[in-house]
Amino acid sequence: MHTVRSVVVALGLTLMVSEAGAVSLIVNGGFETGNFTPVGGGITTYDKITQIGPQDLTGWTVGNSLVWGLNATDINTHTGSGFVDFTGIGDTSPHGILYQTVATTIGTTYDFSTFLTQDFRGSVGIDVLANGLALVLAGTPGFWDYSPTGAIYGQMTGSFVATSSSTVISIAGRPLGSTQFMIGIDDVSLNGSVSAVPIPGALPLLVSAIGTLLVARRRMKKQATMA
Repeated sequence: MHTVRSVVVALGLTLMVSEAGAVSLIVNGGFETGNFTPVGGGITTYDKITQIGPQDLTGWTVGNSLVWGLNATDINTHTGSGFVDFTGIGDTSPHGILYQTVATTIGTTYDFSTFLTQDFRGSVGIDVLANGLALVLAGTPGFWDYSPTGAIYGQMTGSFVATSSSTVISIAGRPLGSTQFMIGIDDVSLNGSVSAVPIPGALPLLVSAIGTLLVARRRMKKQATMA
């Protein structure tokens, strides 16, 4: 009797599968790969990227103008060798924008994260949108104090529920003033969080086990009555 019950419990557990631990959907979130083309004129650690041209960041579409820093000598990254500065070289107006389209499942919650550093304190220097809807970002931006190892990165997070099978993630530098010279991000990620779901193929096994348990109970009751 206990054996049958154990089988039923085990099968019930196998009917559920957790999909919470997902790999990031963002391609090249650390800005490590692409067709890096130095600016020239002695500036060899920055690539000024526009939407049109041979320069590109793997996985990303660029709007306006921004700078891709790779093995930069005057600013540290959060991890790895690359980062993006939405203000360009010096200060550009309007600030840069990055786009990436990811496959999503309708009704699924997705968690966004990036690490931000900027040369001003106070309000957050980026806007993040999912299919045009702004995410509410939590966290505190880091600060860059113009020294080679002075970039402190703060994690910014937000979430949204997908309403279509694909979602455009856009990250834009806010135009917070003409004197801003740094709005840098690194390590962008996006993860889906799905609740445990049943495995339809295992349902017949569970039904069969429950039936066996009921038959065994009837037999035990009958034997007890006869005794």
